[in-house]
Amino acid sequence: MIFIKVTILGTGAYGIALALMFNKNVENIVMWTKYEEEKERIERDRENKFVLSGIKLPKNIKFTNDINFAIKEADLIVIAVPAGYVNDISILLKDYIKENQHILIASKGIERNTCSFVHDILLRHVKTNNLGVISGPSFAIDVSNNEPVGLSLGTKNKETEKLVKSTLQNDTLKLRTTDDIIGIEICGSIKNVIAIASGMISGMGYSDSTKAMFITEALHDIKSLIKAFGGNEKTILSYAGVGDLILTTTSIKSRNYK
Repeated sequence: MIFIKVTILGTGAYGIALALMFNKNVENIVMWTKYEEEKERIERDRENKFVLSGIKLPKNIKFTNDINFAIKEADLIVIAVPAGYVNDISILLKDYIKENQHILIASKGIERNTCSFVHDILLRHVKTNNLGVISGPSFAIDVSNNEPVGLSLGTKNKETEKLVKSTLQNDTLKLRTTDDIIGIEICGSIKNVIAIASGMISGMGYSDSTKAMFITEALHDIKSLIKAFGGNEKTILSYAGVGDLILTTTSIKSRNYK
């Protein structure tokens, strides 16, 4: 076990899945939610029945509504809330974050009114170089059930990379690293739009061959977007790229495809 503190902001399905992965390496894990009722319910049941029914959380994982307690002395802070709430979380963080703390973003998406990516939203309020993002083909239920999965870790900071790999990577979760944060975020955001269109193609009765053609064309489009935003075109070949695109555009577990 690694004797550090990992704080996860968000008690939704993916936050819980990540907590279970961190728990393989880290003893001190705190999960934060702004809702007192949710905190009390999960503490009592040791599960979030609304999003991951049947997935039990170990007793060593603590829950809190106190952002100061959550952030204080945390070595790694994981943002695992829906993208629409990242701005609010970032405003909260700016009053508590310390220079030596590291932040890992697990949220995916683009801010509706500004078209900002999630790491841009965070940096609007929190000035840090200790930043990473993760993305890849990993339904929360599969991660929680210890199915082998792979994630892309995007960071320009070697200390952040070392910390995340030592705490999150384990016998069932593999990380591949890159310094292309923007490429990872583009892949994690755009694939959801492609998944909706892929579901429409299936719903209209077209063949898997047609769907495969569409997904391949989408790969080229995402690759062009990555290049246009100054990212690395090779990121399309990562877990966050082709891996997540295949999963999200073909699986019935995918909400956007379904």
